[in-house]
Amino acid sequence: MDPGATPPTSARPSAPWPSASWPSATWPTATRSVAERRGLDAIVGAAFEDPGTIEDLGPTQALAIVHDGRLVLERYAPELDASTTLASWSIAKSVMHAVTGIMVGDGLVTVDDVITHPVWVGARASQRPPISIRHALEMRDGLRWNERYDDVGTSDVKEMLWGRGRRDMARYVAERPVAHLPGTTYAYSSGTTNLLSFHLSQVLRDHGADMAGYLATRLFAPLGMHRATPKFDAAGTWIASTYCFATAQDFLRFGLLYLRDGNWAGQRILPAGWVAAAATPQPDVLDEGWGYGRHWWTLPNLPGAFFANGFAGQFILVVPEHELVVVRLGTSPTGASPRVAQHLCAVVAAAAIATARG
Repeated sequence: MDPGATPPTSARPSAPWPSASWPSATWPTATRSVAERRGLDAIVGAAFEDPGTIEDLGPTQALAIVHDGRLVLERYAPELDASTTLASWSIAKSVMHAVTGIMVGDGLVTVDDVITHPVWVGARASQRPPISIRHALEMRDGLRWNERYDDVGTSDVKEMLWGRGRRDMARYVAERPVAHLPGTTYAYSSGTTNLLSFHLSQVLRDHGADMAGYLATRLFAPLGMHRATPKFDAAGTWIASTYCFATAQDFLRFGLLYLRDGNWAGQRILPAGWVAAAATPQPDVLDEGWGYGRHWWTLPNLPGAFFANGFAGQFILVVPEHELVVVRLGTSPTGASPRVAQHLCAVVAAAAIATARG
């Protein structure tokens, strides 16, 4: 077990849990004015009605907010609704963090277990320093990797997802050369997550289980994420770097699990301290202005908050201070995620005013 830092704020005793549907509330919830609610509505509306007013934000498909366990705002682009499953992109990495934690809690692995792969056997294994699950969660596996999508001919992430590595992504990653001693250097890598996915799948197989069934029974079913759909490559490995399609409400449920320190309706889903370790930024990492914990990001200008982030502006933003979970899904242009994050910070600021108890 790895207890990490102080856990995020847990739910108040009276805060509800979603069942088949979400408990809802109308803002303002206490003595706040209608004008304050209108301020929030204007910020949210701009993302849908006139995204040009927010520099290069790009199209927003869904934006939804849970406060204190209640669904207080939900909006979709035309022809989409609460039943529409949308792409996660790298939000799936944070789902992998949860799966890893459940397996730790079940006693199947520890964070210091060494990741294995068939290409690392015999003489090749003796030349390769061991990579632990902890290294993978912190993006410190030491393998050479190019994550850039805009590099022509040199992008490892593109080769893995859509090129020569697409049929067996973990093997493509395992064949990358060592660039750094594991544990010493942070380098964000979708390949790292897929290598971890392969290893955990082998552990489950050794115990008579499989990743698809484990995801369904140990994570999605307890949370009521009934439309969540992971995608697997031809070799049978969950593409945990990129693909877990789900509805906005499914993603809200996942965020609520982390807001409430890995607990769900009286049941502990994630080990104690697992969420806190994810939300604690590594002291030597600042990646384009963001901090990084373990498969979750942090925002220096929003202390205590942490978020899952995916390509094209996908976000699950968890704000313990205000008991908020904000989900934004869209098709923003490459490089727009920092601007989307900025917009979501404005949403959080307006939501905090609208939901404050007078």
